[in-house]
This record gives sequence, C-alpha cells and structure tokens, in this order.
Amino acid sequence: MGVIVKVFGAMFIVFSTSAYGFVKCRELNNRMMLLKEIEKIIFLLKGEIEFGHTPIPEAFENVAQRCQTGLKGILTDFSAKLQKGNKDLRENWKEYMEKELKSLDLSRQEIIDFVQLGEILGLNEWDTQIKVLSTYENGLKRDIDELSESLPSKTKVYRSLGIMCGIIITIIIV
Repeated sequence: MGVIVKVFGAMFIVFSTSAYGFVKCRELNNRMMLLKEIEKIIFLLKGEIEFGHTPIPEAFENVAQRCQTGLKGILTDFSAKLQKGNKDLRENWKEYMEKELKSLDLSRQEIIDFVQLGEILGLNEWDTQIKVLSTYENGLKRDIDELSESLPSKTKVYRSLGIMCGIIITIIIV
C-alpha cells in the first residue's frame, strides 16, 4: 500500500509541476496574441483618426467592431463610457484601462505604456494623436519582434523546468 501511494504522489507532483510549465507557455502565447491585437487596434485607430477624422469615442466603437479578443468588450465598454461623458478621455482612459487590463496576460510595463497612451489621445490635435500612435505602434512592433524571437526558447525552458522540478521534488521526497 505504501509503495502505491508514493508512486501516485510522485506522479501527481510531476504532473502538477509540468502543468504549471505548460500554463506559463500558454500565458506567453496569449501575451503574443494580445500584443498583435493591440497592434491591430492602434493601426485601425490611426486610420480612423487620420483618414476618417472620426471623433475618439466613435473611433473606438468602430475599431471595437473589428476586434476578436477580449479587447473587443473593453473597447466597446470604453466607447460607451466616453459617449456618456462626464469626464474627459484621459481620466476615463486611465481609470478604465488600469482596471480592465489587469485581467489580461500583459506585462506590467505593457499595461503602463498602454495606459500612458491615453494621456496623449486626450489632446485635441489629430496630428499629435497620429504621431503618438505611430510611436507607440513602433515600440509595440519592437516588443512583438523580441517576444517572437524569445518565445520558442522560453517555451522550452518553461516546459523543461516544470518537468525537471517535479522530478527533483519527487527524488527529494522519496
């Protein structure tokens, strides 16, 4: 009986730590997908402002209709909040985005950068908004490229560490 319990315990430990490694890999992949979706949002928002001269609340609503991820709901809700409008865009953006983006698989710095973007979007000059969106888009492309390069190796490391930690813990316990 004691041997069977140890075997099942060892299997549970290895399974648990391996699953954690795979969860970390999934978070990285989700982060990559979100960054690409944010890049698409910025591109579309730039087009709405620059070529359509669309007001910001309407631009967010139009862009939200073209999103597929959880960002669609965030942008739709934000657009509705702006159209009710008791505060200006910068206050609404900071308050709303800080709260909503915490649930997504973005790094702290990526959330901070996205929240700071709203500070400039609140300005009235559309050419300034376009320049800031272009600068943010370039930085986002750089982050996506860096993550794309490191993603395969980080995925291997997380999976291997998960499995190896389980094996090491099992050896120590047994």
